[in-house]
Amino acid sequence: MSHTARTVVRGIGFNTGANLLKTFVQFVIVIPILARLLTPDEFGLAGMAVAFIMFFSQFSDFGISTALVRHEAPGRALWSSAFWTNLGLGLLLTGLAFLCAPLIASFFDRPSLTPIVKVLSLVILLHCTFLIPMAWLQRELKFKTIAVIDVTSVLLSAAAAITAAIMGLGVWALVLQQLSLFAAKVVASLFCHRADIALVYSPREIVSVLSFSLRLTASEFIGFIHRNIDNILIGKFLGAAALGFYGRAFTIMLVPVHALGTSAAFALYPVMAQSQADRRHLSMLYLKTCMALTSLVAPMMTGLAIVAQPFVAVWLGPDWLPVAPLITLLVFAGLIQTLQTMTFTLWKALGRADVLLHWSVIQTVVFTSAFVLGVWLGDIELLAAAYLVGTLLIFGPFQWLTCRQLDLPLRAFAAALTPGLTGAVLMGGLLLAMQYILPEAMTDAGRLACLIPLGMALYGLSWAVLFPTALRELRDDIRQLRPPAGITGL
Repeated sequence: MSHTARTVVRGIGFNTGANLLKTFVQFVIVIPILARLLTPDEFGLAGMAVAFIMFFSQFSDFGISTALVRHEAPGRALWSSAFWTNLGLGLLLTGLAFLCAPLIASFFDRPSLTPIVKVLSLVILLHCTFLIPMAWLQRELKFKTIAVIDVTSVLLSAAAAITAAIMGLGVWALVLQQLSLFAAKVVASLFCHRADIALVYSPREIVSVLSFSLRLTASEFIGFIHRNIDNILIGKFLGAAALGFYGRAFTIMLVPVHALGTSAAFALYPVMAQSQADRRHLSMLYLKTCMALTSLVAPMMTGLAIVAQPFVAVWLGPDWLPVAPLITLLVFAGLIQTLQTMTFTLWKALGRADVLLHWSVIQTVVFTSAFVLGVWLGDIELLAAAYLVGTLLIFGPFQWLTCRQLDLPLRAFAAALTPGLTGAVLMGGLLLAMQYILPEAMTDAGRLACLIPLGMALYGLSWAVLFPTALRELRDDIRQLRPPAGITGL
């Protein structure tokens, strides 16, 4: 195995390990504690403010940091110009968000949002500041360093949020969590990067990457709309408490996307960009990654859908039980979105920001229609169901287009997903049956302690008995992963 291949595999391992650790901290420690100290309304208020702060953040660098990762040989002028461009954008957008705070509060008819948005506007400047240093670390495959930065930032922000909540600061605990998270990333990334940044600025260098980066920014901005329009509509028409419930369920849905899909995509993007001329290698890399992700995510989401009620009761407490039916609906969208993370990364590596833009428009139309319908019906469960249907409608055509681009037969893609999906269905059937067998008097914690290991055992057995060849091939392919000839580093 070549040096780059080993680095990529280690990078996936580092990022996956870091994201799993962050997920553990968030879901086993931070969220259960905060859910017992803060109200759904306070979570909803923070969600309203963050949705608009993330809106401004979409314009943080016009995709320049992503373009730098796939650039053949960025020099001092480009690194420097990109950094100072981002810093200028950060200052501009932070000021704009600060001035818009009263308008955002008026939109939701919640005057208390004004100071929250004003303070959170600093997140935009912090975000803009670390993007270019992080791009250098990603380009140089410094995945261990990135993993340490991510984990350290999450731990510091978690400590800050819990301390503030215990002190009775309410929603400001969530505000402090965001500020400390991004501040820690800024300090660490500026200390660790070695990009050639100086007091140099060349507009020509920035213009040279805009053809790719602006299309990418447009697609990501449109994607942002469909990813956040639900929060805005729920907060506006159904209230902060409903948004608090929905936000917790949506966070669960994003666990595999962030912990697994994003980890793999982040590590593979530089190599995919360098491997784009070899479609055979690219197809293999994509196919095996999707197979591995499905084998991990499908049983996780299926099991969670079945044990949602006892899970929420143990995880958040009885006051949050309305989250359970939302989880049952949304987790399957999480499986699809995990795969789509790799698909979008593939198109980005190919430099096809135009395709991403077109599909972002389609997604926005589909999901916005679904969200408007759910809000009109006045039910967050119906909105969650509409979101799942929209996800399914988008997945098929987009996957067909991707397979055609790679000259990959759809049956090969379906075959790669079959072991994971089959094992998940068998496991789900057993867990459903066990739900009726277990005594009603059993506690929620007892049900989880019984059902989770049972489901894991059956899922592993299904692979060993039904798909032993696929299991061996997946293991061997990961071990033998290597880039095409001529690619020895970045």
